[in-house]
Amino acid sequence: QQLYERGQKLFIFCLSRPITNLVLNDNGLLKHLQQEEKNLSRYTEIQLLNFTKDNVRDLLAMALKIPGEKLNDEVCEYLYDQSGGMPCFTQEIIENLMQSQLLGWREDKTFGW
Repeated sequence: QQLYERGQKLFIFCLSRPITNLVLNDNGLLKHLQQEEKNLSRYTEIQLLNFTKDNVRDLLAMALKIPGEKLNDEVCEYLYDQSGGMPCFTQEIIENLMQSQLLGWREDKTFGW
């Protein structure tokens, strides 16, 4: 909040699950931004839609450079469930999966666990 009060031009990027699911210790700044600063053009809130399961499959397929139909459904379900469909979290989990090398070709010719 102190940075916000000092700065004339300040970019704050926040990422979270929907606010209704959060427990905030002090949401005074957020309420101030949403109510007062919105009218002064200093605050813009952008809400992105969550990915669908198909979007998650497509993103994983692009990251692995394989066709989406070759991905094991279990891996796609896991990724969707863990990320809640949130784009940034989905990407982070994909990066972790790729680094951990937990995925590979299976006997059924799909890419999965």
